[in-house]
Amino acid sequence: MEEDRKSVYAESTIPSYATARPSTDIIAAAHQVLTRIFWEEHRHLYDLYVSEYVLEECGRGDHEAARKRMDLVAGITILPKTAEIEALAAVYQKLLDVSNRAKTDCNHLATCVIRRTDFGRRRSQRRTVLLRPCKEEAYEILH
Repeated sequence: MEEDRKSVYAESTIPSYATARPSTDIIAAAHQVLTRIFWEEHRHLYDLYVSEYVLEECGRGDHEAARKRMDLVAGITILPKTAEIEALAAVYQKLLDVSNRAKTDCNHLATCVIRRTDFGRRRSQRRTVLLRPCKEEAYEILH
């Protein structure tokens, strides 16, 4: 990670929103527009990272949609899975009472913490947020 630029971990909803057909749901459509603006106009300001978890998620589903997502993240530095990330993700899953279905969210957060990215850009339930490490095992939400 370059010293003069901030690092951003882009989890899988970012390529999903950036490449999806425009949604008919106004909230989802707004998230898509904001994500595309970030991707087209601002991503070059940051050192971008994805993880093996992101690649796994981006490769799922409809073949053509998966290809678009994978094309979008091609060339971005990949942060590998590690036992340390898996262990921290398991702690998050237990502490936050996260279902197995949503376990990958814990993997994303653990990746950001272990790899010490400056921000994790993700889409929460109601908005796209930037997350910043505030402790070794936690993040704060930036508005």
